[in-house]
Amino acid sequence: MSTRKTVTRQKKSSILKNERKLIVFSLIAFLLFLFVSTSYGFSIFTPFFLILGAFALFLFLSKPQIFLFALIFVRMSLDYSSQYFTVSILERSFTFSELFGIAIAAVGIITLIRKGKELRKFQLLPAFLLILFWGTVSLTFSIESSSTLRDLLRIFDLFTFAFLAYVTISDRTDFKRLLESLFIAFIIPLGVGLYQYAAHIGFQDESSPIPRIFGTFAHPNVFSLALFAIFALAILYRTEFAETKWSRALTIVFLWVSGFAILLTLSRVAWIATAIFFLIIAVFRNRKLILPMILIPIFILALSGTLRERAIQSFDLNPDSSIAWRLTLWSDNIRKTFIDGREWYGYGLETFPSASEELRGIVLGSNDAHNDFVKFFIEGGYIGLASFIAYLGLLFFPLVRSYRNTPGKDVKTIFGVLIVLLIAIEFSALSDNVFRNTPLWIIFFAAAGGALGAFKTSSKRRLS
Repeated sequence: MSTRKTVTRQKKSSILKNERKLIVFSLIAFLLFLFVSTSYGFSIFTPFFLILGAFALFLFLSKPQIFLFALIFVRMSLDYSSQYFTVSILERSFTFSELFGIAIAAVGIITLIRKGKELRKFQLLPAFLLILFWGTVSLTFSIESSSTLRDLLRIFDLFTFAFLAYVTISDRTDFKRLLESLFIAFIIPLGVGLYQYAAHIGFQDESSPIPRIFGTFAHPNVFSLALFAIFALAILYRTEFAETKWSRALTIVFLWVSGFAILLTLSRVAWIATAIFFLIIAVFRNRKLILPMILIPIFILALSGTLRERAIQSFDLNPDSSIAWRLTLWSDNIRKTFIDGREWYGYGLETFPSASEELRGIVLGSNDAHNDFVKFFIEGGYIGLASFIAYLGLLFFPLVRSYRNTPGKDVKTIFGVLIVLLIAIEFSALSDNVFRNTPLWIIFFAAAGGALGAFKTSSKRRLS
């Protein structure tokens, strides 16, 4: 016993010495890079990013799971802050988000090289291959090839998050840590959002009676749907993973805060997604939830005139309403697609804004699609729309198969929540830019990839 303790102490001492050496080396390297940067007129951020990149590479190679958690944390606070900082490299300026996207793509390539043997087992691979293949083909006729290339990079980044989660999350404990890392990643966005509400400095649009909070994200709708996904996963955590009084209490607090924040975004698409999520669970899992689902919204709307006014606007069909604006946007662009003879192949991946701006200009508001199915028809015609629908089917199939094949009730609950979450997300895609909501998909693909990696053995056991 004493020998074992001695060996353990020696290992700990060796680890501490290595960590001290790493810290000293990093500090010296940082100061050296800082001196070189200031001497040759580079940005002062250059040495910071070089050291940060070196540390990230070290973490990726030695602690890939922690690296994944760190990536999620950074990404959830990146949208708003990145617009204020740029880094010049080879006479070109990059925002933090652009550099992050390029770095994630590099991580994805390295992961494929290191974990290529696991790729054929990755159940979400066919979905990503299909959408990437169609997007790459659309480059040959894209009217905005730079936008198409950027979106292909973004899709590959989402694949990286999903595959990295798949290869680093190997059991129930790992999956629990993944969920906890997602919740921690939202502490800053939630804090910023609540500050925006308290200071009345949120996003203001014509249809909103008060400023809408958006946290660290680009838009309230982006924030709201990401919050909805986190809210759904927090319910899963409370049901299956909160085993102590402390964890249950913290989860309840997180649910209250995130639920309150969803209301403050004034995002009707997130409210509907939440309602659909609970409705499906109530019908298929716990019908006792049906009555609270009816009473709670009525109580909230009766209590808040602001929320009530926002909800009533959903049924307003006057020419200036958001519903009428969306219908006109869709019909104008669909008509243009047929007139241009592009109903079979469209204009190329992520070209809807360019095609719409060419037709409508910028005076009529945003030229984003606000409907993923219309978006893929305009960008890919019948072929693009069929590819998108097949892509969704290839996302659903592995989750449904894992749900049906696993014998454990707890694992069924995990995959069941992911299936319902995906259904609610795609219902939201009928009236919002869901496909472009990168934070939402990072949350979903990290959770889905992690679940498929953590519980693949239980599914295989049932199949055998």
